[in-house]
Amino acid sequence: MRFEHFDRRNYTTLPVTAGYRRWSEVYDRQLRSGLLEFPLLRRMQGVAFGRVRTALDLACGTGRIGAWLKTKGVKTIDGVDLSPHMIAQAKRKKVYRAIRRGDLTTVPLPRGGYDLSICVLAACHMKDLAPLYRQMARATRPGGIAVLVDYHPHFLLNGIPTHFPDAAGKTFAIENHVHLLADHFRAARRAGWTLTWLDELVVARSWLRSYPGWRKFLGHPVSFSMAWTR
Repeated sequence: MRFEHFDRRNYTTLPVTAGYRRWSEVYDRQLRSGLLEFPLLRRMQGVAFGRVRTALDLACGTGRIGAWLKTKGVKTIDGVDLSPHMIAQAKRKKVYRAIRRGDLTTVPLPRGGYDLSICVLAACHMKDLAPLYRQMARATRPGGIAVLVDYHPHFLLNGIPTHFPDAAGKTFAIENHVHLLADHFRAARRAGWTLTWLDELVVARSWLRSYPGWRKFLGHPVSFSMAWTR
């Protein structure tokens, strides 16, 4: 579904590449708490990150997920991202064996080359989910795992897009598309994946120390995670 039908903020909306070029300047500083993704990854059951030898980080951004995987013992991590500005930040972290620049759904990857494919906070920018799950299926070995964490459609349906204040303090949104959890389920099943984990994160009172304006969102689902096997 087109997010524009639900938009209540009316921020200037940027295409993905242009948006992340601007956001890259402040991205790590603004997302250093990792509230949207790291709690979901830490409490994910059935995924033994410490046993993963090779991982593919799709939409690796500034390398925050790659750095987290390293702390869990993953030795070999490759990344893919569309934004050269985000990739430049990721390379400074020195956690990736290689980073390919390109569309994460079409960039050539070794077939069955990874134990784990992971995609965090990127699917909401994609018009069609099917190519993402097909790419993960191509790149992940039989018996491997796919993990997805994303911005919850609840917030998009309530008119709140992925957005950020840039270095000058002006707020921008990045192009969003609304995908229900059922859309993820259908797209992944068609690509041969079997769902093994589903979790949702809600806004907690502890967040108010950093985001006092979020009091009205207490208890609202803000992000979700899924794990899949083949």
